[in-house]
Amino acid sequence: MANKKGLDPLKFGLLETPLQIDNKITGRAGEEYQRMVVMADSIGLGASVIDWYQVALKLAKEHVPELKEHKSAGAKSKWGVFEKVMLAGEIYRLKSTGLTLEQACGELSKEDVWKSFLDKKEGTYGSDAKAALLKQYKANSPEISLGMKNYLFYAQTDDMDGWQKELALIKKK
Repeated sequence: MANKKGLDPLKFGLLETPLQIDNKITGRAGEEYQRMVVMADSIGLGASVIDWYQVALKLAKEHVPELKEHKSAGAKSKWGVFEKVMLAGEIYRLKSTGLTLEQACGELSKEDVWKSFLDKKEGTYGSDAKAALLKQYKANSPEISLGMKNYLFYAQTDDMDGWQKELALIKKK
């Protein structure tokens, strides 16, 4: 923004003519407009064609409690869509060999990928890992369909190394 911290107060003398007063007011309006343009540019809303509603909205979202977005309290969930899709794909892989859902989750809870994912922070390492995997596998969720299709893509293209590389990405989270 401008070098000045603020605008000097408008002062009118008793001997000033109406034209001089109008000039001061016009000069102030021009200065305020220029500072608004600089401010709009500084918050990423451009300096040439300015949507003043967007400027006002952006500032209001920063300063008016009723317009601020609610942020979830607590730590971020480790379980994103990617992890749920990969879990669904792995469960599909094991169920296609004849295992039940619980058996598949039991097997997955022993694999390094899922062991490292369900670490001490999650509080699910060990015997609770199977329960944590079961909890994340929601019947009829979009992730199940995506996971199955994702796994089948790798299986049908004979690229199980690619599937393993995808699984390895879970560890890096």
